Amino acid sequence: MELQRLGSSEEDLSEVVAFMARLNREASHHVFYCDEDETALRQSLSEFAIPPEQTFVVARENGVIKGVLGFDADTRLGRAWAYGPFVEHAEHGQVAEFLWRLSVPLLPQEVVQLELAFDVRNKGLERFAESHGMTLYTDMLVLALRNDDWAPLTLGKHQVGDLAPQHFEAFEKVHETSFPATFWTAQEIIDRLDERRRVLVAENGGEVIGYVYAEVDTPTRQGGIEFLAVDPERRRTGVGTALVEESLRWLFSVPDVDEVFVIVDDVNPAGRLLFEGFGFRVIRRMMAFRTPRPSTP
Repeated sequence: MELQRLGSSEEDLSEVVAFMARLNREASHHVFYCDEDETALRQSLSEFAIPPEQTFVVARENGVIKGVLGFDADTRLGRAWAYGPFVEHAEHGQVAEFLWRLSVPLLPQEVVQLELAFDVRNKGLERFAESHGMTLYTDMLVLALRNDDWAPLTLGKHQVGDLAPQHFEAFEKVHETSFPATFWTAQEIIDRLDERRRVLVAENGGEVIGYVYAEVDTPTRQGGIEFLAVDPERRRTGVGTALVEESLRWLFSVPDVDEVFVIVDDVNPAGRLLFEGFGFRVIRRMMAFRTPRPSTP
């Protein structure tokens, strides 16, 4: 088995992307963060804070790719998310271990925590996480809704509209309270906004009482509801329903969107019921593990 860093050529990247996307379409290899579409995956890799060639490593046998592992990282949070290990070899555990030992030391020193999330049917990574003593952080459900299965609801009483400059302070407060250690700050979300990324806020008397952040992924013809938060004192009053309804109206109005996805923690039954009320159905169950970064020998 030959281990090497990801090369910088277009050919090297294309080969690795094709390998990862193909395996990620199989439940037994699926990793949470990774795209199943090659074009979408290339786009994701291009947006990494750390270029893929700095952390991605490749295992080959007789010149053929048998394994890939790399990381996306946020030095502010001190956390990195594993893209893999993707392994297509009889000795899954051994190849995954080789990749891990080579890739992890390539991460910036500011990274002190590693996260590994995958489909519950990915038994290879479940064994890998257990062998490294990783702690189960959360169970997650992936829910999907196709355009053909969605029926618009009657607009409710809550006023919902686009995020405006006067909303920022209140939006930041709701976001940071609801997601205190998430991968995007309120400012980072605002910096991302464009024609395919949108924040909608719900107001009451000029006060922001909730928001939803949604995205369109053109290559895959999919939309995603990435964040949804409601002021704790305003929950169970229809605010979440109004925000989801408006986000779906926008997402399904985009010609490129056939299906919308959302991730819900398994310990959040109210969130699941909210989305199932719109016709979303569970299509995948995921497990996320976290572990302190191992010290470099």
